Amino acid sequence: LGKYFVTSDDKKVDFNFKTLITPPAVANIISLIIVLLGWQNFFPDVFVKSVDLVGQAAVPIAIFVLGATLGSVSLKKIPRLVNILRVLVVKYLMLPAFTIFLLYYFKIGERHPLLADFFVIQAAAAPATGLIIQVRAYGGDVQKVAGMMFVTYIVCLIALPFWIALWHTLV
Repeated sequence: LGKYFVTSDDKKVDFNFKTLITPPAVANIISLIIVLLGWQNFFPDVFVKSVDLVGQAAVPIAIFVLGATLGSVSLKKIPRLVNILRVLVVKYLMLPAFTIFLLYYFKIGERHPLLADFFVIQAAAAPATGLIIQVRAYGGDVQKVAGMMFVTYIVCLIALPFWIALWHTLV
């Protein structure tokens, strides 16, 4: 969705739902189903520890990739205001609100409070590495995305604490 919002004004970009079905998305959905249904105890410790080890390496690798990527672009090219507003409305208004609604409606915060907090943080956090890597892989203006990321990081400073506070007020 991020690539679509950032690049759609430059040329006609057709949105295709199939592009949202990626291996990481499928893995996340399957993992969430396993945890929410309580099936995680059926996996052997060797498997769980291996996945945990890979997961612990993800954040340092993501920070390295983000730094390398942002270090290679100029922030002089900021996207048009309409594109910035589209991204900000989806990323910092619709996505966190929808996430909190689902967590509250299905009472996930009562059964899995840490998981619910994680979802709220993920819904309101800056897109970081993922968006710029997707644009590099699937096409788009990397310079514009770097400018968009700069804007989203600034907005995240306000949005993230707001949504976490709102979530904790509701539960």
